[in-house]
Amino acid sequence: MKIGILKTLQELETVRTYWERWQNHPNNDFAQFRIVCQLRPEVESPCVTVIERNGQPQALLAGRLERTQFAPPIGYIKPVRIPARVITVLHQGALGQMDDEVVLESVEYLWSLLRSGVADAIEFHYLSEYSPLLMALRLHWSGWFCEKNPRWSLHWEMNLPAEGAFLGLAS
Repeated sequence: MKIGILKTLQELETVRTYWERWQNHPNNDFAQFRIVCQLRPEVESPCVTVIERNGQPQALLAGRLERTQFAPPIGYIKPVRIPARVITVLHQGALGQMDDEVVLESVEYLWSLLRSGVADAIEFHYLSEYSPLLMALRLHWSGWFCEKNPRWSLHWEMNLPAEGAFLGLAS
């Protein structure tokens, strides 16, 4: 198994075919990801983890390296804003075959990025509480780096039929 990171829009093109085959949610759409990376001023670069087996991508973890501010709260007040470089992993950003071995390797690789100074923090958007990625994170908490009590929120979606009325309202 080989693991690495893509940090430019040109490098993303090398995995485009796999990404488009695996995308399954509006948040992990390849074209949208590229546009967000190009247009949002806080995005420094793509930060896509690629896990390969036998020279072929097996899985991707879609994220962005962003310049932002860490604002630790004291009650409802956030008196201090500390500049930070954060790897933001997208909601539904785990693409491909994310088996236990791949997920563990991904988590260990992300911790290595923190240790090396590539980023100050990693933020995971809306991980399911039963996600293999969350399970691996819980097994490999990195000391004081991790928030031990994730904030849960609902994320809704609705599948619409391909044909027929958009929303039928009963009278």
